[in-house]
Amino acid sequence: MTWTELVAETARRCGGTPERTEEILDAFLDALSAGMEKERLLLLPPDFGYFEVRRVPAAGNPERLRSVPVFRPSNQLRSRFLRDAE
Repeated sequence: MTWTELVAETARRCGGTPERTEEILDAFLDALSAGMEKERLLLLPPDFGYFEVRRVPAAGNPERLRSVPVFRPSNQLRSRFLRDAE
């Protein structure tokens, strides 16, 4: 799904305009990024998952650490995809 498709689908489901929906999604992503920078852990609804920021060795220089955001899906979300694979 592309960004444009996500905006259109969200607007359709919420009954809003694509322009306003894009503003809201942009604000959500800004808040998500700021939360991860500040807290290093961002809990989403329990049936979805969470983001955490991990410190990992930089490529080519294992003594230098870099921050990488990692998404951890909930067991409920993960099971939806496991059912599809069967």
